[in-house]
Parts: sequence; structure tokens; C-alpha cells
Amino acid sequence: MNARYFSGCSIIAAAVAVATPAHAQQRAFDIPAQPLPTAIATLGKQARLQIVAPGEGLETVRSRSVKGMMDARAALKQLIAGTGLEIAADDGARIVLRRLAAA
Repeated sequence: MNARYFSGCSIIAAAVAVATPAHAQQRAFDIPAQPLPTAIATLGKQARLQIVAPGEGLETVRSRSVKGMMDARAALKQLIAGTGLEIAADDGARIVLRRLAAA
């Protein structure tokens, strides 16, 4: 990723992971369907992950609800399904989302 890409994004959720990576850890999620930026921030806090997403055009997009015990990546995929976003990068502590490429 280059600096221009990150400068065009806004950090929607930031929750610093402690010493152990959050990869493949089961967590309890309880996130109702809501505006996508708020849902991403909530998931980031509950998963203790930093999630970076495009900053514009998401205000009117609604997330799906996520409830139950699951891995943070599965929860995020469920949350963003049908929103036009996908996971572009994941280093274990930070996940970068991007818009789906036009077909």
C-alpha cells in the first residue's frame, strides 16, 4: 500500500490489540444493523483491531447485524457483506478495507 492510499482513507475504528494477535480468536459479537461507519467502529472495538476503510460514501450504507461467537475476520466479512467493501489487507492487528472493483 502506498502513502496516497492511506491518506485517502480515514481510520474508522481503532482498538489497539494487546501483545497477542487477534487472528483466529473466538470473540462474542453483538452489533446491530446500523450505518456502516458506526458498525465498523463497533466491530473494531469488540475485536480489539484497527480497521481502516474508505472515508467517503459510506454514510448512507447500512451494515448487517453480527451476533454470536466467531473469529473477528468472519464477523467482519458478515458485517460488510453486500456493502461494496472487501478486505484488502490484514496483518493480524490492522485490517484495511477497500471498495470492490467494478465488474
